[in-house]
Amino acid sequence: MTIRDWKHFLAWAAFRAGPKNPQLQRPAKPFCAAKYLPCALQKRQLDEDELRERMLMLAKPRKITEKYNTPDLPPAYSPAISWGKPPHRDPGRPFKPPYVPACFPTDELEADFWAQLRFPVRQAALLGKITPRIQSLAKPRVYPPTTHCLINKNMLHPLDVQPPPRKKFTHRGWRLHQIRLLYLSKPVSRNETIFF
Repeated sequence: MTIRDWKHFLAWAAFRAGPKNPQLQRPAKPFCAAKYLPCALQKRQLDEDELRERMLMLAKPRKITEKYNTPDLPPAYSPAISWGKPPHRDPGRPFKPPYVPACFPTDELEADFWAQLRFPVRQAALLGKITPRIQSLAKPRVYPPTTHCLINKNMLHPLDVQPPPRKKFTHRGWRLHQIRLLYLSKPVSRNETIFF
């Protein structure tokens, strides 16, 4: 075949040899045994005004309620006194904070105000008995001290360590090697202009 025949074949294949797009067949109408059944009823045709009125009626909620605003209340003081039991809800807490002026004219007046400030103590608090659990809650939490590596007191200075038994280093070369290691182990202190 010549180039002309190939061009003709390509044009024919692009138009005729492509896959067919079969048309989707509509589903068959379901069989209805009698005219009084719901399948035999014809759809009701509504005009545009009635359809819009129906849509507005369906869009309107049945019961219109006001928006619920959650009260912004501070959380009640309810510590877990006993393990495994629900928190003890104390209705008297948190106490209403005392009125504190925004600013004081002098430092003496501010110190006098804080010195004379007293917080109310309830009778239930005066009659209450302390338990070991409440006492442990009142104390600050103590963390164990961080463990450090034990440093041997008899450890020699790096410059006083004897060189290993080998012939690579002389005593002077070993000392210079230790000095270089000490220099390299120190933090780098350069001018800031070097990094930029």
